[in-house]
Amino acid sequence: MYKFQNEKLNVLGNKSITYFNGKNLENKLYEYSNYKRRFYVDTVFNFLENSSKRCVELFGLRRVGKTVSIFHIIDKLIKSNVSSNEILYIECNESLSVDSLVLFIENMNSKNKLKYEFIDEVTEIDDFISSANNLIEMKIPVKTILTGSSSLVFYYSKQYLLGRCLKINPTYISYKEWYYLKGGSIFDYIKNAGILDNLISTEEYIQDAVSYNIQSSLKKYSDIERSIGDLDLRVLDLINCYDTIIVKSTELFTNRFELESIKSKFESFNVNYSNSKYLEKSIFTKTEIYKYIAEKLNDDYNVDSLTQNDVRLLLSLLVKGDFYYKLINRNIIDGYTIDEERYCSTQPSIRYKQFVKQKDILQNSLGVGNDINVENIVEGNILEDTIRLNIDRALPSEYFKSFHLRIDNLIEIDSVIKNMETNKVILVEIKRKKNYSKADFRWLVSEDITNYVHGNIVKRLYLYNGKTIKVDYNDTVIDCINIEEFLLSIDTYIDYLY
Repeated sequence: MYKFQNEKLNVLGNKSITYFNGKNLENKLYEYSNYKRRFYVDTVFNFLENSSKRCVELFGLRRVGKTVSIFHIIDKLIKSNVSSNEILYIECNESLSVDSLVLFIENMNSKNKLKYEFIDEVTEIDDFISSANNLIEMKIPVKTILTGSSSLVFYYSKQYLLGRCLKINPTYISYKEWYYLKGGSIFDYIKNAGILDNLISTEEYIQDAVSYNIQSSLKKYSDIERSIGDLDLRVLDLINCYDTIIVKSTELFTNRFELESIKSKFESFNVNYSNSKYLEKSIFTKTEIYKYIAEKLNDDYNVDSLTQNDVRLLLSLLVKGDFYYKLINRNIIDGYTIDEERYCSTQPSIRYKQFVKQKDILQNSLGVGNDINVENIVEGNILEDTIRLNIDRALPSEYFKSFHLRIDNLIEIDSVIKNMETNKVILVEIKRKKNYSKADFRWLVSEDITNYVHGNIVKRLYLYNGKTIKVDYNDTVIDCINIEEFLLSIDTYIDYLY
């Protein structure tokens, strides 16, 4: 490790830059040699080798392996005969400015003609948003790889970097990638996926990674002297209480999800418990839950005059930061189509761990005793959302759509996957059980479903925890597929839609 300090470069003053180059960089690689590579490492390497564009952005939450991936990319470059003297790695800190960084890079280039520069945690630099173009437009023909944990800083600097960069957010980890990195079953993935190390609690992770990401981004955005644009000034007033808002809103969305899961199970078995009114009173529309979160935070946490619009805006930042993802639930009632957005954490363990904290209270509140196992119901629905998320994120382009379909509150398909260009469709039913039941196939062959999907159904999939086999049902082939096998080979099934 080197500390660069040069009194002749007045812009640096007494500040130092930590960097690695040449043999020192090669030695640094050994620290990361035992870690498995994230899938996007090859994507970035191929981009650097073949694209005329000069910049890559890796932005996402802490603890998802961005720095490790940087050194894996550097290792691949060196093994492809790029000299370590032609590669520069820099660790950023808040004392730097973009101009000082540019001067340092130019100075290093005068000693060794650089081909690649890796600038880690570049969003720590206070003026990055307003000066990002100075890094990309240097006269040196060097390719630049930027990383940052304040990922919204990249979002707000988009007007400077638009169209110039390959953008990758590594926050989401698919089951296929997680299985390669860590190993384990689909339920291990649900309980632990989203982060690549062990944590004390969900709250710790939300405060350390998620809240830091948002708060740091907003702070830097508010410090620059230009129009706030699409960011409401009100959000900046809420920076200091953002961790509380995230923790509470995530808990409340999880609680809403649990209650919806149980209510759906009540309806499917036509069960009429005396405490079913508890469900009716506790499940909110999305607008109502914004209002409820605002009231709850105002009453319990003394957040100053928080409104439902504040909550809506703050949660939209979680979507932009890829902490939340929107799944589509399509409801068709009396021939009318209504698409509803469903918030789903891109890290399944967040929802699961919060449910574990609440499950005993929830079971007792329902007053159903042991007649219905709340844990099994909610785990089953987390499983369904997790598979839907993996399907949606695997779709190769905007021409592919996936959604949950419910017709007249009776007929239901867990996932409809459609190629809008070829008009080909795959129907997916998801079950937690280990043995298939032919009664579960009825909606996969329903004429009502066939009429409403408006396409050529090329596959009917029944995902469960049993063995992969084909079953004939009413002269129709149903592919009963083990869930883990499906998720590990999901691209193969998407290929049927071409």
